[in-house]
Amino acid sequence: AFAVGLALFTGLLVGLVPALRTDTRQLQEALRAGAQGVIRGGSSLQRMLVAGEVALAVMLVAGAGLLLNSFWHINRVEAGIRPERAFVFRTDLPDAAYETPESAIEFYRSAVERIAAIPGVQHVGLTDRVPMLGGYNITVLESPDDPELEAKFVEVRRVTPGFFPAAGIPLLEGRPLTEEDGLREAEVVVISDVLASALFPDGNAVGERIYPGWNEDGYEVVGVVGSVREFGVTRDRRPALYWPFPVPNFRRDFVFVVRTAGDEPLAVLPSIRRAIAPLDPNLPLYGIMTLEDAVLARVGNRRFATALFAVFGVLALALSALGIFGVLAFAVEQRTREVGIRIALGATGRSVIRMVVGQGLRLVVLGLVVGILAAVAASDLLAGLLFQVEPADALTLTLVTAVALGTAAAACYLPARRAARIEPMRVLREE
Repeated sequence: AFAVGLALFTGLLVGLVPALRTDTRQLQEALRAGAQGVIRGGSSLQRMLVAGEVALAVMLVAGAGLLLNSFWHINRVEAGIRPERAFVFRTDLPDAAYETPESAIEFYRSAVERIAAIPGVQHVGLTDRVPMLGGYNITVLESPDDPELEAKFVEVRRVTPGFFPAAGIPLLEGRPLTEEDGLREAEVVVISDVLASALFPDGNAVGERIYPGWNEDGYEVVGVVGSVREFGVTRDRRPALYWPFPVPNFRRDFVFVVRTAGDEPLAVLPSIRRAIAPLDPNLPLYGIMTLEDAVLARVGNRRFATALFAVFGVLALALSALGIFGVLAFAVEQRTREVGIRIALGATGRSVIRMVVGQGLRLVVLGLVVGILAAVAASDLLAGLLFQVEPADALTLTLVTAVALGTAAAACYLPARRAARIEPMRVLREE
């Protein structure tokens, strides 16, 4: 906000100074002046303000460029799930209506069957945490008998067999969880490849056993799936463990994960409501969001900062261009006689344009240098929002410099073209 306020203030000041300090008599005196160089007609204050605006614009555009570059890298990172054409929603079964775990389990199983039968639904599964929005962890040991083995902290989920295809998590080894695993409360788990590599670096994890702290018998690993960046695409993949639904300490608020055939996944939501209504007409569905939104939720602060810097950068760049245009237009107006004489002595329109644009760009050089140096010095403030991009990224700063110079050249061109069209005979007659 401060940066935009400063940009607006300097832009208005650059535009108002000529109007406040110029009257007809001053213009007549300026037309009779014989100073060298078009740009010297502007005041030092105006030139300083324009340079300041350019520096501020370069700082903001550099920040926007770094964040855009970072966001480009973020979009290229695999999240571990396939978020397209999938969405989630939650239910929370009230204790009064579902007094026993068995009644709640029966509701969820029936709901999954009904949703799976809806046209357009490809896969549906249950989990106790929304993918990409984190979960909770436990300590897992490779062996309960070896105290020297390092404990592994893993993310834990309770899932139905349909969860993995619904979320787009690939099965890499072994088999997926089955309905029978949940029905017979089998002590089996599926683990992520990151956990498999950590616990069993020398061999196949399928058939091995892992040991949560409370279970001395351990759980058999029946499958290995791809890892998910549970805490956002800018974070490392976390080791994960998946239990079959249901499990002991059954909870009543599960998340449905639905994958559809169409590109608008939420289009099947009315059909889902109708399918669930016969089971419990008073049960609300909440937490509805696409998996794409779940992925983006983890980078929301970066998106906001990128948009903010982009808007402010464009605004500051536009105001600096306006300031350059104003100063040059005022200077050309003051030096109409001089330019007319140059043309009368043989100067071409192209040479006049080059002269005015060149002198206008000199206004920009100081602001450009100061802006780049300030952007490099302040870039560490953005380090927490950057991803795979150095705070002083050379490519980004080079592009920012090119954009600033291009904008300045465009702002210089209109006054330069006006100067090139001055008619020397008309100027001399007016004299």
